[in-house]
Formats: sequence, structure tokens, C-alpha cells
Amino acid sequence: MTAKCFADTNILVYSISRDAAKKRKACDLLLGQRHLTVSSQVLVEFFAVASGKMQIPEELVAGYVRNFVKDCEVIPVST
Repeated sequence: MTAKCFADTNILVYSISRDAAKKRKACDLLLGQRHLTVSSQVLVEFFAVASGKMQIPEELVAGYVRNFVKDCEVIPVST
């Protein structure tokens, strides 16, 4: 059985942080996983924080989200 790693919003946000130490730790964690999983909710939260609080252009954040979708298993969240 292959273990999966679930990344929460903070890990994705830290991976694009201006804080070098947080960015390094988050990137090491993400790059060290073979089977990374995120939820659709995590991607929405990431987009909101990155484009809002972090003031990163939406087009750039959309590119990050596309890369996460391409490289991770995305679990839909049902209400």
C-alpha cells in the first residue's frame, strides 16, 4: 500500500511565501512526497489567500493552482 500525504492550505501558501525558511520547509515537504493529495477546498483557500492577503496577481496564482492540480490528487469536497 502506498501512503498518501495530504497537504493543507498553509503548506501550499508557505510554498510561495516570501519567508525563506517557511518556503524551504514547505517545498521540501511537497517535493519529498510521491503521492500528494489536496482537496478542492484547499485549492480555493490557497487562491483566496495568495491573491488576496499576499497580493499576488490572480493570473500567477491560477498558474500555481493548475500546477497543483496537475501534480496532485485532488479530492472533491461535497457539502
